[in-house]
Formats: sequence, structure tokens, C-alpha cells
Amino acid sequence: MGPQQPEASCWENTYVVNIQRLREDKRNGGYIFEDIIKPLTRQWAYPPVQEVVRGCLVEFHEGIIPKMIQWTTYPITAMLEIIWEKYEPKLDDRPEIDPQVIKMTSILERCLNYAHTGSAKVLPRGVMDVSWLSLGIIFDGMPTLSKDFASHAALVAGNLQVIPHAWPVYQATMRPMTSSNRVQVYNYGDSHFETYYASFTIKHGMKHFPDTLYPEVTDLTKRMACFAAEIALKVYIEDVKVLISQHVTASVQTELTSDHPQARRVAQRRSDALAQWKESQHPLAMIPHVVQELLRTITPHAIEVPQLPMSNLGNQTHAFFINSMLQVCAADNGRRKQPFIQGGNAVAVMRMAVHEITQLATQFPVHMVSNSDLISSIFIYVAKQLRIDFVPWSEDPTGLRGQPSTRILHNRFLSIGGHDAKHLDANATVLTPGEANTQIFRQSSMQIVHTNPAGEWSLLDVGLDKFHMMLHKTTLPIECATKYVGAMQETAIFTDTLNWSLSQFNPTSSVHKTVLFVALAITCLLPNVFTQFANKPNTSATIAQLEHYIRQLPCITLSRKGLTEKRPFILLVFSMFTLVYDTSAPILSNTEQKKKWFAKNSMKGITPFLLCCFRLARPTSLGALKAPRLGIDIKPYESDDIVSICDTAIGYIQANKEYGAFDALQYLAGSTIVEQLVKAGYLKSHPALPHASASSSKRTLDDLMPLSDHTSAATSYKHFKSS
Repeated sequence: MGPQQPEASCWENTYVVNIQRLREDKRNGGYIFEDIIKPLTRQWAYPPVQEVVRGCLVEFHEGIIPKMIQWTTYPITAMLEIIWEKYEPKLDDRPEIDPQVIKMTSILERCLNYAHTGSAKVLPRGVMDVSWLSLGIIFDGMPTLSKDFASHAALVAGNLQVIPHAWPVYQATMRPMTSSNRVQVYNYGDSHFETYYASFTIKHGMKHFPDTLYPEVTDLTKRMACFAAEIALKVYIEDVKVLISQHVTASVQTELTSDHPQARRVAQRRSDALAQWKESQHPLAMIPHVVQELLRTITPHAIEVPQLPMSNLGNQTHAFFINSMLQVCAADNGRRKQPFIQGGNAVAVMRMAVHEITQLATQFPVHMVSNSDLISSIFIYVAKQLRIDFVPWSEDPTGLRGQPSTRILHNRFLSIGGHDAKHLDANATVLTPGEANTQIFRQSSMQIVHTNPAGEWSLLDVGLDKFHMMLHKTTLPIECATKYVGAMQETAIFTDTLNWSLSQFNPTSSVHKTVLFVALAITCLLPNVFTQFANKPNTSATIAQLEHYIRQLPCITLSRKGLTEKRPFILLVFSMFTLVYDTSAPILSNTEQKKKWFAKNSMKGITPFLLCCFRLARPTSLGALKAPRLGIDIKPYESDDIVSICDTAIGYIQANKEYGAFDALQYLAGSTIVEQLVKAGYLKSHPALPHASASSSKRTLDDLMPLSDHTSAATSYKHFKSS
């Protein structure tokens, strides 16, 4: 401190008045002002203090406070005026204003609320901190706007433009944050807010659409439409969770306070199961552990064989489910019907999503289907992606007069698709009571999942001999996932190729079912997926002789990496088949990437020649035996021929059940590969051929059925275009 510094100005004196120490008759504002504050202010008359303080004081006159508020809030009111002047002339035309502009207006008004009240509770920090507005107000006393949140160039030009990707989002769901959820719910209800929030989320997603969402859909506009449909269907799933949670919680609460220990234990188990089911990634999927927890949740007491109560409508399709929703959304009377839940928010959100997709449909090519069919197909596709395999439904019609009940029950469900599958036996006689109960629920859930065509299933778990039990499935096995083929995803185009192949799957096609069957057979041969050539045909050999020679070749192994990992082979074989038969694959237009793709697959033995070994491709010259060229030495069959071949293979599998796999592979691959699979224990030998390995019992594919004798109806080879 310098010698010229006035000592009296070097301290900021703070006085604390303890009201409790004052006499009761002096605990009032008059005494405090006259006898405490006035004496303290008189100290300012001390000359060194008075001269310093006088230059910092402003005398308040009447009406100064409103002027101070106008001065300190000028930046906020100026931005509000910019927004108003831009949109006010258009309000009569009811323009569609960007939700981010609306939310920015709300944020600026919150800043004005703080200026009027001084309460930080009016500042939603989650939304405002990113813009720096709340941070500037709290820490510096003045609002500050980050240039990373709003465009500085736009402000200079007299416009307010929020940078789309800078808007804050919830990390768990990636949905945009909002500052008006409680206000809207309080004034207008949940349904109004959910509709608004769905619109906000869709529009925000269109401006900052993540590349990881629906990568198999190549058209960006269609991906946005899928995004809009996903939001609506997720709100429906939340409605289902609320429905079941409310009913089960109400039932459990009374039992938890029961005097009977057994009743309390059952109630606690149901409560725990409800929590586990609600946390499932796909709570409406036909996945064993999901169905098991749901069964525990809705089953009020122990029963011998718990079942998921199903509607008498039987197994319906995703199209039935989606079209039922769209019919309710299109109705003018607004009456809530199945599958929408009373008190839920899905109807309003669904209507908003349909509106947004209809707007997007104007950007689709003019030659596409009608808007209604397009919207339906998009919702069906997304419903399958979200694994909506069953939904709550209403009570079965009683046959009495009047309209059937449309009230959705928490313990009645509609299965989406399906045929009967083989019953799975449950044997829990050697287990403890607790383990037996768990085993019963597990087996019941597995039976339900296997029965439903959309239920999750594993190709490797099923095996060749039981493949006939899965012919009703309308979904790919769990092995057909890109996460199992990590080495083949080193570039974006490789990943796109895998996703493209998956999008071609047609569950009604015998061709694709046969390819999955062949892929399973190849994984059973691992590591023996290479061929050993001996006594090659001469140059005068016919195509039929060449085909016969190839299907009698033994499979051997080579010293290569990755030949013991079975899961990747399912998807890689399926992808190889789709690339051979569909020249529209994106990777085929890139010569360099195409060579890398086929080279990587050939290192694992997955080549067009391997398809020839299983009668899924046709050799056309001796070049097929050495460095074959696709389209020259090896060609795909004509559409009618490949469908006819696959119809025959599936016919064997269906007709002969557990021995159908033997006959189908004998027809497709010949006796050599069949013998290897029988010897390895993957294939059950046909009872008509007890000595399948004996030379006298060998049957060639020509012995089983020549191509010209096929009697199954040949239909065009169809590809399912999910995008």
C-alpha cells in the first residue's frame, strides 16, 4: 500500500446485525434504519472517505429503476425485437417457424425473468449454459452469447441464427433439450408436450442427422423418415411400459405389506422383474430373457406353466399392427382404438410423425408408390428394427351386443406374425424350488419366442438337423450382425456392403432360406472350407460333368487366420451370395474396393467357387478351378433356375424334418461333403442309408433329382429393398 493511499478507503466494511440480540421492542425496520444505518452512513462525512465515495455514487430520482432495467436488458430485448420483426409480418399466413428459434425466444425471455425477479430458478442451465447466457448472468452479471452457439455473421447482419449442431442434447437419447416441458405439461397436458417435442426432435434431427442412424438406408430423405417413425414408435413403447408398470405396481404395493411372507416374496420378485423388463433394450421383442421377465411381471402367483395371454386374433403381421395405428391417426372422430393405449401420448406423436413423413415424401422420386403405402412401409421397417414382436391388446370380443371393447389390457397381448413351432420340453424335477421356478419361466419364454416368426433365434444353436423348425422365421438369425465381422469393416464401403446385404433379406424367399442353410453347413465344415483338386476334367468336359466333379471334391483346411470363428461366416456367405446375384451392390461399382473385398473373403475360403460347391452358382469353364473370373468362369443361375433349386432344397427340409437336412445337402453339395458332416456329428444320417459313408450307399445330386425334373413353382428371384 502506497503512502498516498487513504487508509480509510482500503477496507470494505461489512456489518452483520443479529436481530436476536436486539430487544423485542427494537426488532423493527424503523429502529434499524434510524439507529443503525444512519449512524453508519454519517461516517462517510469523514473527509478522506467522502471525496472517494462521492465520485462513485449516483443519486436515484423517481422512475430510475425501470430505466435501469431497460438499460441492463437492452441486448436481450434487442435480440427479441430481431426475432419479432422477422416473423411478425408472416404470422397471418401461419408459417412453420424453426423450433430452435422458438426455443431461443423462450431462453431470452428467461433472461428477462431473471432481470425482474433475481431468482436463478428461472434459468434452465441445461439448455442455457451451452449458449453462455446463463453463465454470463450468474458469474459476470451480464448475459453473454457464444459465437459457437449463434452465428456472429448473422448477428452483424441483423439476424439471429442458431448453429444446428450446437444445440444441447441429452446424451442418453440424443434428443434435444427444451426449456418448456413443465410449462407445457402444466398448461396443456402430456399429449400436447409429447407432440411438440416429437416435432422439435424430428426437425432438429433433420438439421443434424447422425451418420450412425439407419446406415443401411442409403437415401438421406428416407433415413430421416425412418428417424421420424422411430420417435413415434418409441413413444408408443413408453406408453406400454407405463401401462404395465401402473397395473403391476398397484397390485404389488398391497402385497408387499401383506402378513404372508410368501405373498411378499412373490410381490418382490414381480417388482424386480418389472424393473428388469423396463430396462430391456427391446421390451417388446421375442427374446427369451425379455419374455421371461415380462412373464414374471404379469403373473400374480405361481402357476405350473406360465403363458403370455394372447388375443384370439392369432398371429398377425407388422403390417396389421402399423396399419391399425395409421387408421386411428387418419380418423376424424379421434376415437382411440387398438393398439393405442388410453391416456398414452402415442396417438398425437404418431400423427405428427405421419405429417413430417408426408412432407418428406414430396422429396422422393415421382415414380414411387403412394404416400400411404410409403408411410406404412417405413413404419413397418422401423417397427422391425425396434423389435416390436408383440403388443398389448384389448379383451377378446364377448359376442354380446354393442361395440367390442377397445381398452388395452396390461395382461393381454397380440403376437405379430407366426406359425407353430415344435414345443420345447421343460424338465425341472432335479432343481431346487427357486431354480425350478426360474427354469419354468425360461422354458416358457423360449417356447413363445420360437413360436413367433419375429422372435430372436440363433442359427448355430438350431443346427442343421433342426433347421426345419425355423423355416417360419421372418427375421435373420442373430449371427447376421456386422459386429461379428469386425475385420471386414475397416473401411466405410465394406461396412455399407454388409449393411446392404442385410437389407436384401426376403423372409418369404426360399432362396434366402437356402443360403442361410448353406451358410450353416459351411460353418459346420470349419476349418475345412477349401477344396483339393485331383484328376481334373479334361478340356472337353461338359458343364454338367464339371458341376458333378466340383460337388465330389473333398474339403480341406489351410493355414489361415479366423477359420475357427463361426459367427462371421454366416453373414459373409450371405453377403457373397447377394453380391453374386445382384449387380446393383454399391461396392461393385468401385473396382479397387471390389478387389479388396473378394481378396479378404477368399482368405477365409468364401468365394464364388464355394457357392458352386453347394449348387448356388454355376461353373461355365475349367477356369472355375483356378483363379475364376466372376461372370466368365462362374456365373449366377437364371432367376427361375436358382428359385427352382432352392425350392427343391427347402422341400426336402420340410418333407423329411430332422432328416431333411441330410437329403437337402445331398442334393445341393453331394455325398462327399455330407459324409464329412455326418462324421463330424453335425448331420444325422438318413435312416434309409444306415451306412452313409459306404460307397454303395452314395447318392449324387443327379441321382436325387435332376434340374429338369423340378416340379416346384419357379417364381422370380425377389430382393427385399428395405430402404
